[in-house]
Amino acid sequence: MIMLITVLCLNDTGGGPYYAQGPDTAAAPTSPVTAETTAPETPTPTPVRDEIGSTGYLKIKASYSDNSIFEENVSINAEDMTKSSEFEAIVNAVRSAEREQDIFAAARLTLQKNGRDTELTKKINIYVEITEEFSDYESISVFRTEAPEAVTKIEAEEADGYITFSTDKMGVFVFTGVPGGGETTPGEGDTEASPEQPGENAGATASGIPTAGADTGRDENEIISPGAFVLWLLTALAAGIGAGMGIGYVMWGKYKTKRVKRGPKVIGE
Repeated sequence: MIMLITVLCLNDTGGGPYYAQGPDTAAAPTSPVTAETTAPETPTPTPVRDEIGSTGYLKIKASYSDNSIFEENVSINAEDMTKSSEFEAIVNAVRSAEREQDIFAAARLTLQKNGRDTELTKKINIYVEITEEFSDYESISVFRTEAPEAVTKIEAEEADGYITFSTDKMGVFVFTGVPGGGETTPGEGDTEASPEQPGENAGATASGIPTAGADTGRDENEIISPGAFVLWLLTALAAGIGAGMGIGYVMWGKYKTKRVKRGPKVIGE
């Protein structure tokens, strides 16, 4: 009987004995947990601009647009063209494209190696230092002339004390600009005449002829002869014409001076 009960109990637990995990039972192995790490980004180094200096007229630096390295003993030569026999033709060429601004500098730029001209094979950046002669102007423009009648406007900008532009050809570069400073203020003699106050010079017209009823200080019985009146009228007419011509001449002189003073100039004028 006891044996039968034992067998029935075993069947009720799933058909087999239950064994608890003892101290000698090995645990299932577990894989170690590792934290994901990201490698630090290496900053891209800023390319160092290889620059060359200049000799001659202007203070210039130059670099290749693609940051290429110059060969040894290479520089920019700037020849002053304002004293050249070609300057008049250069001015005429620039005036065909720019009529409003002053022409204040012109230089022939060449790439030289060991003091001899060499060919420019790629685009180059030019940095012209804004010296005293440049600082007197604003809205500076740059033109390149390659022949007496060929002129090209070069896109340029002012930054960090330099006028910067790029070119793939050397030649004569002309600088134009608008003189700095505001408009001139009117002089003391340019003030407008104050309007005549009521009551002042009453009884007299602009021509000086007394009006009827005006107190002229003369005897009412005093009579002016027709001949004297005609003579007086002619004298007044001649004086008016002379005054008008004088005023016109003065105004024309001021206008001419103003045009010469404010019109576009060329260095040396």
